Amino acid sequence: MRKLIYQVMFDKLQKIGLLDQAGRPVFKEHAKIVHKPYMDLSIDRLSSEHEGTIRISIAHNFIQNGDVMADPDMEIRIYPELKAVEALTYQLDSLGIFQCVYPEPSRVYPKRKTELNRFLNQWLTNLIDQGFYLPQKAEHIEPITEIEILNRAEEYRKECEKNRAMMAPVIIGS
Repeated sequence: MRKLIYQVMFDKLQKIGLLDQAGRPVFKEHAKIVHKPYMDLSIDRLSSEHEGTIRISIAHNFIQNGDVMADPDMEIRIYPELKAVEALTYQLDSLGIFQCVYPEPSRVYPKRKTELNRFLNQWLTNLIDQGFYLPQKAEHIEPITEIEILNRAEEYRKECEKNRAMMAPVIIGS
């Protein structure tokens, strides 16, 4: 059975590393993927779960005359239970474009919804092809106490003294 575009985009967000297996964002509030020579990709959590969904934004940004410009910035809604995502908004500041799929709670622009989801799907494909992946976090490491830091520093100091002593020049008597 062929997947819907919403499910395909969900899979792509997982491939980039933004969503875990359950479909939840792997970051708390913000993530950034730096992948030169491309513009950085900024990802922001806009809302926690509301009626089983999560909203995030994904954006390329640049600075123009001191202002942050979206190139583009898209707001998307994640449906973890359905393993699906949908585009909600599209913004391209350099051309003064802002498009919204749901201008009011009971209103939708079907043609715009189709267009923005097609664009988001292609953009996610391009990001994957260009090598945008969120680095996996290291395994959880317990915090170290101040006493442990001091003990390790003392051990290191002793090791350095020992190494210096071994490397000291030997003076041969007369």
